[in-house]
Amino acid sequence: GRIFGLAVLHGCKLGRRLSRVFVRLLIGEEPSDLDDLQAELRHEAAEGRPDFRAGREILERPLRECGLEGALTFTCPARGRPDLPEKELSVGGAQTVVTDANKAQW
Repeated sequence: GRIFGLAVLHGCKLGRRLSRVFVRLLIGEEPSDLDDLQAELRHEAAEGRPDFRAGREILERPLRECGLEGALTFTCPARGRPDLPEKELSVGGAQTVVTDANKAQW
């Protein structure tokens, strides 16, 4: 992180583009709401690729069509800590598979 910060500070090219959301956070322009964040995610997604993070498509289409049937549970990874277990988003979330019936709660 420190090396990355120094490279940005000194204007060194890193060989990769920075995420628009990350750059906005650096300059103090945080997304104002979920719609704003989703718009940023849609902008960064490759054209034509499905991006269930940034839209209502996951709610409107069956999970099977999205290729996500049986792939999601009510958990999320510990941010930046792959060595820690996933955090349950609800009681028993690790055993609760996301289905078409409960995906709105997910």
